[in-house]
Amino acid sequence: FPGNVRQLENIIERAVTLSTEDVLSAEDFTDQNLTQISEGLQLETLLKKNINLDEALQKTEKNLIEEALQRTDGVRTEAAKLLGISFRSLRYRLEKIEQPEEENPKK
Repeated sequence: FPGNVRQLENIIERAVTLSTEDVLSAEDFTDQNLTQISEGLQLETLLKKNINLDEALQKTEKNLIEEALQRTDGVRTEAAKLLGISFRSLRYRLEKIEQPEEENPKK
């Protein structure tokens, strides 16, 4: 677990308290708890790999945009709504992603 022991204990105690079964399952963990675990694991992975924050953000943005476009069958207006951004912002971000590396200099 990437967080501290106290966080892990709290997550498990909450799941045990709210569970109606003798054995815990994935359903016993709230979305918030799973998000905390997932975010911690992602951060731990990034730190171990010494990944540049700008590169990680670019990859994450690209993955989210691609997923939104896939879910909306390529309808950009709907993908923008799904992502909570304007169509214009999505178009700008797509242009930025599609530019060759030499045209998209890193700071």
